[in-house]
Amino acid sequence: MEIENDQAKAIVNFIQTQKPSNVLCKPVRVGLQDVLIPAGQVAQVKCKVPEDFDLSDPFLLFEYNQENPKLDQLDLGDGLLEVCRTKRSIIRVPVGSYTKHDILLPRQTALGNIQPIAKIVETNQTVEPASTEVNSAETTEESDDKQVKATSRWEPPVDISHLTEEQQKTAKKMLYEESLAFERNDEDVGCIPNLQMTVNLTDDIPVQRSYSAVPKPLYKEVKEYIQDLLAKGWIVKSKSPYSAPVVCVRKKDGTLRLCVD
Repeated sequence: MEIENDQAKAIVNFIQTQKPSNVLCKPVRVGLQDVLIPAGQVAQVKCKVPEDFDLSDPFLLFEYNQENPKLDQLDLGDGLLEVCRTKRSIIRVPVGSYTKHDILLPRQTALGNIQPIAKIVETNQTVEPASTEVNSAETTEESDDKQVKATSRWEPPVDISHLTEEQQKTAKKMLYEESLAFERNDEDVGCIPNLQMTVNLTDDIPVQRSYSAVPKPLYKEVKEYIQDLLAKGWIVKSKSPYSAPVVCVRKKDGTLRLCVD
């Protein structure tokens, strides 16, 4: 090709990175042999990654098959899994048995689906807007300044115009003193480190409500929403015997809110 080497490489890379749209989600199954899950333990079940699956990223998103009755007594968690590149690309799916007896997982059992990661949110980094070139000294100074702002008190934009002048003075002082409990933007969450809550129970019987299926039109949005909350550390996975269904509700601005009873 009568073009510069850099242009040729760019064209080749562009062609190679085009991903077929029909391989975004693929099923994974147990291998050719039955797998025994010991009572009260977690076993790593090896599953082959389909050959036509996009492996440009070493990590993928796994979601267990909720419609398979064979998995009702087992614990499979959704989450990120790393691809092991051997002769054949495989993933190790953690499968736990919290019953008092061993469970035999038949061969070729469909455990769930895998798909490429849409995005990863860094929990300890602030998203910076695109900017022109600056020297390293300016960048370091700006970064330190933002870190100080994140841990310093500020004035939350709360409308107190309906209060009297004396009340406004008192309210402004209170808001400033408690300002660290307010979020600064959508990527922030208020925090009160010394806050502890006590839930008084009437008995020791766990409250377990039946699972409510997420409406199919909202499934993708809910999944990405939960993935972001997990990545930010605002929620954590739980193995509590207590459970309650999630209800999807729209806010006034059209964004999603998950409500739990």
